[in-house]
This record gives sequence, structure tokens and C-alpha cells, in this order.
Amino acid sequence: MLKAIRNAVIDKTMPLKSYKLFYPFKRITKQDQEDFLNWVDPLIEEIENFEKKYEILLVANSIEAKTQRLIQKKCLRCHGNGNNRGGFGGLEDLEKTVRNPKFGNLEAPEKSLLYTLSFSGEMPTDPRERLSGEELQLMLDYIDGLE
Repeated sequence: MLKAIRNAVIDKTMPLKSYKLFYPFKRITKQDQEDFLNWVDPLIEEIENFEKKYEILLVANSIEAKTQRLIQKKCLRCHGNGNNRGGFGGLEDLEKTVRNPKFGNLEAPEKSLLYTLSFSGEMPTDPRERLSGEELQLMLDYIDGLE
């Protein structure tokens, strides 16, 4: 979440247009941006270091666990915890989502909506968060492994 906020500040997609309409003279200055980045970057680094340090204790190496972590990292912000953007919510229960014919295709995993949206680059919407080839293959392997 901190990375998403950081990206919004860097990309100048914040504040929202609706905010700018009501407060046309309020802007994020270069100094505001610099102060924010000086605050958030060390936090992000600390969290990443913590995750790396304890990864062995927290990480299972099964395809299911890896795929669930991938979904948590890249998708749940918009498609989980009650968020249903694009009618694509409930990804907390990944297996249930993939078994839904609307989102998954167990016969041809590469035709699953979950996969095709990721493969095409439509999701995640932030280009910096797009799935790598390895992550896309992991998703395919997960879908293919469901019976």
C-alpha cells in the first residue's frame, strides 16, 4: 500500500481531480514530494528487509502458497477485502475464484480471465506492478493444477 501511495505521489495522480476542483490552489510542491519520499522510502525499505529476514519462517514453497502470496501482493488491494473493482472481487479465496467459470478455465488455463487480464498487462493497472513471466507461469501452473 505504501508503494502505491508513493507511486501516486511520484506520478502526480494525487491529489484527485475532484479535490483540485474544490481547492484549485492546493498542490503538492516539490518540497512536499521530497519530504514525503524521505519519510516513506525508509519505511518501505524496513518492511522489505523484515520480510526478507523472516521469509524462511513465513513462506511455504508450494505452488498454492506462492500463488496466494502473488495475489495478495498484486491484486487484493483492488479485488479483495470487500473491494470488487470490475466485478472481480473475492480473490481472498483464490481457488473458489478460479473454479468460477467466469474467471477461470480449468480445461484451458491460458484462457482464464484471471490469467488473460494479467498476461495482456491490463492488470495490475500500475505498470510497475505488472506480473513478470515467472509470475504469469506460476499462475498458469496453479490453475492447471486444480482438478
